Amino acid sequence: MSIYKLTEEHQLFRASIKKWTDQKLVPVVTDMEHAKRIDESLIESLDQLGFLSAALPEDKGGFDADVIWQVLLLEEIAKAGSVGFTQVVKQHAALGIPIVQKHFPHINFNDSEKPFFTYVQKKDGATQSVIINGQKADFVIVHNIDQYTLEMYSRNDLVLQQADDLVGWHTAQLALAGLSDSGMPIETIYLSKEQSLYWQATNHLFDAAVFYGVAKKICAETTNYAKTRIQFDGPLTQFQVVRHSIVDQAIATEKLLQLLYVTAFNDTNPAYINQCFALHLYVLNEIHLITDRNVQIHGGNGFMMEYNAQRYWRDSQMYRVLSTETAYGANDIGKILLNTPISTY
Repeated sequence: MSIYKLTEEHQLFRASIKKWTDQKLVPVVTDMEHAKRIDESLIESLDQLGFLSAALPEDKGGFDADVIWQVLLLEEIAKAGSVGFTQVVKQHAALGIPIVQKHFPHINFNDSEKPFFTYVQKKDGATQSVIINGQKADFVIVHNIDQYTLEMYSRNDLVLQQADDLVGWHTAQLALAGLSDSGMPIETIYLSKEQSLYWQATNHLFDAAVFYGVAKKICAETTNYAKTRIQFDGPLTQFQVVRHSIVDQAIATEKLLQLLYVTAFNDTNPAYINQCFALHLYVLNEIHLITDRNVQIHGGNGFMMEYNAQRYWRDSQMYRVLSTETAYGANDIGKILLNTPISTY
């Protein structure tokens, strides 16, 4: 458990998410991953329970959920082992809705009762961006991290090319998105550099929550496999190298937990942005270690579709591909170590 104490309300919220995950998501997650498609009834179920709209104010059906609530939501759902599905929840509930509430509260979204938003980051010069669950999204929020802008697009203004052949996150239903010939943003919001960095940093924080949840799932599956897999007349745990690998996984996961909640509880602190970037770089490195140890302990089975080890490894590589480059992240950390705050360069 983190050194930061969760409130009773936080604990109750976590318990309710865990109950939903165990009852609804865990039984179908393997079939859903193999089918490479989200079970839409899961999204509807989350919505009916109010989990997707938690960030909305109370008068609009939410309960003003802050960063901690969103971290708990993503962490518990990710423990089912589907990075793709959890990323869909992140893009909509943890990022899409809060950004709309803060920056686009005046827009009437065609009187849609519960529009589905997805959030994507884009850099200057990129003609296309990979968006998550693009087929379901009614509106797409494009965050240009170089120009410090948020652009709101209708689904009809985008041309989507399915990207199912990418290495992972199949249940996220990834799509390459480009503008149609007549595509124009509904509205463009100009952010300050600090505001833009805040959303970029918060995206990193939520990714860390997703991969912490998955790391917990991986550790449990690795330990169970090592205990039950018989080699040379005994379980794999009889070998010191296997025990050490399991310890490496557990330590990396525990460090991720501590860094995750130290950062999340600091979301109103000036150091929050710097901490999110540092956390992001840590996750990029450590999730590779955790998934790599998992594949190694599974041996040849780690590459077989019958086991989850190969999927976890591919999903971790997808994070590295779609996320900020490791060298870029290291450059940000270097600025911190040289006492040059990220929010001032």
